[in-house]
Amino acid sequence: MTKRVLVVVVFLFSLSFSAYAQDAAPEQPATQQAGEPTVKPETEVKPEGMGEKLRARWRKFRGGEKPGQLEKRGEIREERGEKVEEKGERMQNQGERLENRGEQREERGERVENRGEHMQDRAEKMETQAEKQRAKGNDKAADKLERNAERLENRGKRVENKGERMQKQGERMQNRGEMRKNRGERVENKGERMQKQGGRMQNRGEKRKGRGTGK
Repeated sequence: MTKRVLVVVVFLFSLSFSAYAQDAAPEQPATQQAGEPTVKPETEVKPEGMGEKLRARWRKFRGGEKPGQLEKRGEIREERGEKVEEKGERMQNQGERLENRGEQREERGERVENRGEHMQDRAEKMETQAEKQRAKGNDKAADKLERNAERLENRGKRVENKGERMQKQGERMQNRGEMRKNRGERVENKGERMQKQGGRMQNRGEKRKGRGTGK
């Protein structure tokens, strides 16, 4: 920023000096003899040459960065793009692992739910046996069977609910994994675009450098 300000100040100062030299130039031939035509062109050519050089520098200054700088920026952009692409690939791998874990969690939840249902079925069978024992007059055995059946049924319900929760957790994990994977794909694509941009910047820098050496 400071360098650019200095260049602008020097440019304006040089332009003012050039204008002053052009204003002062016509006064010199008045003191010279009429037979000296070579003096006037010399006094006019020098300020114009300086002004043209300054204008060329100003155009170069306004034209932007040097070819070498553009190439360097392109290399940095390309390197950053590679890192972003690698990050996107890692995110996709994380998403796939999370999806797999979610599937396993959901499958395990189904097995737990089935086990809870099986426990409740056993409790119903025990209640049926308790009714038969009570019909035979064996109340003590019937009471014991009913208590065991009630405990087994309650436990089966808890296990079934746990299995349902596990399945929901598995589904959420799969959804999160899918979102992570999709985001990773977007990040990977962004990294690829950055690398292409960096390559184009390097090519432009090389072309500018070639034009500069050609001159």
